[in-house]
Amino acid sequence: MMEITLQLKDRVVEVIRLAAKELIQSRFRLLDESEIATKTSATDLVTECDTQIEQALELGLQALFPGFTVIGEEMASQQGLDSMAINSLNKSVIIDPIDGTYNFAHGISQCGVMVAVREDGRTQLAVLYDPLLDDWVWAIRGQGCYWQNNNGFVKRLQVPSREANLGQISPFLFDEQQRVLVLGLMANYDRVISVGCSCHEYRNLLFGGATFYLTQRAIKPWDHYAGLLAVAEAGGFAAYLDGNSADNVTAGCNLLVANSKQKWQDLAVKMKKVLLKEQENQGYA
Repeated sequence: MMEITLQLKDRVVEVIRLAAKELIQSRFRLLDESEIATKTSATDLVTECDTQIEQALELGLQALFPGFTVIGEEMASQQGLDSMAINSLNKSVIIDPIDGTYNFAHGISQCGVMVAVREDGRTQLAVLYDPLLDDWVWAIRGQGCYWQNNNGFVKRLQVPSREANLGQISPFLFDEQQRVLVLGLMANYDRVISVGCSCHEYRNLLFGGATFYLTQRAIKPWDHYAGLLAVAEAGGFAAYLDGNSADNVTAGCNLLVANSKQKWQDLAVKMKKVLLKEQENQGYA
């Protein structure tokens, strides 16, 4: 097992910051329409910056993690690598070069860079970086979760305990069978927002702006591994609605992330009745 030291974490952050300064900060709100392309839908976009920063991150991180397979979102999409193939790797560095590409492409500031280092089927290091504020959340397995800014200030994070049901749900990402159902669920909560960026949805939960995050069934490793470790190290809880562990990110069942196990259990009661019943009817179970 490779030892994840604070010095190694700092070098990972520096690789991310340098790439983001050159390719995200310098291009924000300056993209031309010709630099934006559609992938699977009008809201699933890729920009030239995505591919450029992914290449820069792959180069920098490969040097720090020899013997690891470095995989970015765009590479995985191009090569047809699914969650099963990525999860089968014993040593991997998983990158989301610009999480929230739709936001970035349209000048909306909620975008981020996410890096997860995994070994033996578990995430060992997570970084969730805000390229516009130049601050980051990081977590090392067994050592806690922290927020740090570019002035050197470091704060240990503990997910705030709040009773209110403050949700993060993006109905437009849910498949046709679940979309109407999840809209009905949303009416039961105190507040629900859609950020359109997993990096900031996890950060919001860590900072107390939300108490839960419910995903669609079709989720990807690069959107969640970093955030899941950060939340776990800060005292939160995550699992699929069917009760399966969130150690492996796989499509097929909704993932629920909450500020506590009790909050997860309380929310899951109704979510299961609505979403898992539909899942069984559609043949997912």
